[in-house]
Amino acid sequence: ASVIAIDLAPSMIALAKERLGERAARVDFRVGSFTELSSLVSMWERGHLVVSAYALHHLSREDKVETLRQAHRFLEPGGWCVNADLVVAESPALEARIQQLRVAGIVRRAGFRDERFKDASATRAFLDDLEAKDGDRPLTLADDLAALRAAGFRDAGLVWMEHREAVTVGVRS
Repeated sequence: ASVIAIDLAPSMIALAKERLGERAARVDFRVGSFTELSSLVSMWERGHLVVSAYALHHLSREDKVETLRQAHRFLEPGGWCVNADLVVAESPALEARIQQLRVAGIVRRAGFRDERFKDASATRAFLDDLEAKDGDRPLTLADDLAALRAAGFRDAGLVWMEHREAVTVGVRS
């Protein structure tokens, strides 16, 4: 397989190369923003799969649709777009409950080994700060799937979800 890996941060590219070791030679690393996919990948390059992990939730809905359109143009017919990302619940009450479960799970997994996650209050403060700094703007699952469809993907659907994390897919016609 041929792989094109894109990241805005040269340090992340360096880390990926380090982790891949000698397999890194099989990857075409490119520094740039996924929102500028069309300028990072020539119009002649095509692929069968686009994967994004925990990145697109930083975009507005409009920017997300445009980025997904660029991914759609890159894909061969029958190619898949797979996006692992954060979503929010449709209802504020459900979102609050999901957040309670999420925080409780983080505290439990941390096992008092990490001061940031020693209890629910500390964990919530850490998450709120992180999400504010990162500029998180996750969509609802319905809006996320609508964005895939608006970008031209058919068979947009959910393949996995836990709390606020979801893996959605779309297929290019």
